[in-house]
Amino acid sequence: MTTSAARNTAIQGQDVTLTCHVTAANPPVSEYRFYRNNSNRALNSLTNINQHTMYGVQRARDYGKYKCVAKNAAGEGQSNAVALDINGKSFLRDDGTKTPCGKI
Repeated sequence: MTTSAARNTAIQGQDVTLTCHVTAANPPVSEYRFYRNNSNRALNSLTNINQHTMYGVQRARDYGKYKCVAKNAAGEGQSNAVALDINGKSFLRDDGTKTPCGKI
């Protein structure tokens, strides 16, 4: 599984797409589910699409380890977990004061 975030690190507010890669399945994969932090509750409903997009990610809600489970008529398999880190937005203020970075 991969994420659309560079080095699996997103900035709060970005959209992040998880993609489940299946290299060989016979018969073809018919269902994909995505999970966060070993939860039994899937992030998505059953779908035959190998991607799940999270819109406007927030650290408190979306930070964690993600995995996908692919299923076909012969059974199912799961991906290794991928850790998604989410950083806050960075900004600098230029109001003429001498405020050191990180103290804003």
